Amino acid sequence: MDSTKTLDRMTLGERLRYIRMLRNLTQSELAAMANTRQQQITAIENGEVSNPRNLDKLAESLNVPASLLKYGVIAADDVQERSMRIVGKPDHLTEDDQKLIETMIDKLLARSENT
Repeated sequence: MDSTKTLDRMTLGERLRYIRMLRNLTQSELAAMANTRQQQITAIENGEVSNPRNLDKLAESLNVPASLLKYGVIAADDVQERSMRIVGKPDHLTEDDQKLIETMIDKLLARSENT
């Protein structure tokens, strides 16, 4: 994966791998959390599956909106809901979570500047 790619320029598999690694999870660990098989995670990350039925469960297991996994962007409704859950509680976020949020915010700002 090209480290200069933005999430919306990555494939679903690249996004899944990137976020999984940010969470310091193995494919087997993520598979167990999402109640699927490790081979399914491998197939998605390798681009063999482009529209997995368990996308919502994978996103939930990674604690990200499904729209981020599927499209590389966060739907406006997801931003508002998730923002309300973390406002006033930044101390509970890990460093990786903070980096992921910063990446998402940067992406949203870049999109709004281009419209």
